[in-house]
Amino acid sequence: MVVPVIALPPGCSPTRSFGFGGQTAPAAESHRPGHRSLRSPCPRAGPDGSSRIRTPSRAGTGPHPPRPRPRRPAASLRRRSAEGVRLLRAHPAPRPLVRAGGVTTGLVSLGSSLNYAVVDALGHSAAHVGVPYAVQGVGSVAVGLVSGPALRRLGERWFAVAGIAPAGLATAGRPVSSDPVLLVCGLAGGLGLPCVLIAAHTAVQREIPAAALGQATATANTLTFTPNVLGPAVGSALVELVDRRRLSVVLGGALLGTACALAQRSADRTAARSSSDANPA
Repeated sequence: MVVPVIALPPGCSPTRSFGFGGQTAPAAESHRPGHRSLRSPCPRAGPDGSSRIRTPSRAGTGPHPPRPRPRRPAASLRRRSAEGVRLLRAHPAPRPLVRAGGVTTGLVSLGSSLNYAVVDALGHSAAHVGVPYAVQGVGSVAVGLVSGPALRRLGERWFAVAGIAPAGLATAGRPVSSDPVLLVCGLAGGLGLPCVLIAAHTAVQREIPAAALGQATATANTLTFTPNVLGPAVGSALVELVDRRRLSVVLGGALLGTACALAQRSADRTAARSSSDANPA
């Protein structure tokens, strides 16, 4: 006669209810006074010699109903984009930051198209363009590490101004025929460009209601990064038509003008808030 061996799970003892061949021996603990009869979680052997685990029954443990498939939005892409723009225009805090972010990325990408001409004027090969780009990446990583404390101390607008101004100086000074100046300009550009993007998206996350946050964020991404795609193409055409020194100075001046305009708006908003606090209605 072959006796099936049953492995007991932790917490089960041979004194609990189990049996072989369909015969069940009563558990000793079921005769205790005040004992509550529960279905034993210990294994039981069926008539065919196979073991099974009896667990307490629970209502509603059937298969979950299938999840509904996400519906495609009824509105067209143009209408959803227009709604996202309307959301950004309705909130005064993120609106100038998103606009400044788009202008900054467009102008910086226009200036970056001059890098090959600058490197060629210094007498280096085209592979040397990777050196200022590497230094620019170091600056971007550095500003990412301190962006949180800087945002809390300066606020979104002044943090963006503090980034656009060095980016403008770096763009204007890039045509100087000097390797150290080229590296410094790359570092300043890396420090400045992420500031306005971080400030713009922080303002969008803070001001837009949660129900419309996804749509507004997608629109802000489109408005800030589309000029970054178009800039190199336009800059490649301009570099053959305009002197690179003049073009760099014009682009740097436009970036500095963007920073000044944003700083003026921030100062006006701060003055209006101070006057309203001093003379409450």
